[in-house]
Amino acid sequence: MKKNSIIDVFVMAKNGDKDAQKRMLEYLNNLYKPLVISFYLNTKKLGIMMDDLEGLIVETLFTLFERIDIKSIYDFDNMARFYYIKSVQSEVRSALAKKRVSFANSLVFDNSSYCQDLIFSSPEAKLQGDGDLRSIVLDNEIFEITIEQNKAHLTEKEREILILFLKSYSMKEIAKINHVHYQTSYKHLIHALDKIRGAIKLIFPDIYSEYSRY
Repeated sequence: MKKNSIIDVFVMAKNGDKDAQKRMLEYLNNLYKPLVISFYLNTKKLGIMMDDLEGLIVETLFTLFERIDIKSIYDFDNMARFYYIKSVQSEVRSALAKKRVSFANSLVFDNSSYCQDLIFSSPEAKLQGDGDLRSIVLDNEIFEITIEQNKAHLTEKEREILILFLKSYSMKEIAKINHVHYQTSYKHLIHALDKIRGAIKLIFPDIYSEYSRY
């Protein structure tokens, strides 16, 4: 696509045109192909595979929708590459953090607070503390208002992942169902839970005060 054509298609895609979004994804797939191959040679050692790198292209498109001011587009290709590289860097940092936690948890520690901090720094462990929140949200009235009426202002992906979490699916199962990386599912879920807490605090202050005591 020519420069003007790219911007026109990007604007239509940002405004919700499905055909334009497909065209933008095809364009970005071709644009990022050399980067994907180059990154894969290094990221595979961290467990970030080709599918993960290609999956980040969709995330990058929505990041472009959020971050790029249409009036300020002067070099779409370079801006698009910049945001994709930032997405990969974030994925690498998450993978490295996960490896550090896995390594730390594999060591033999005593029952020191240091050991406990390391253990509870893993995503699955952190979510254990949201068991009470899960039971609260499953209340019919709270579920209807915060999720069905979306008073928590969840994105579609956050809503899908949160509902699976409420049904007691594991993070790995949620990631597999949504065809996204484990860390990506976790990020969406954390954002969703934060929004749910905020909505409950605002709409059901008495219930929130009881929950926050634990």
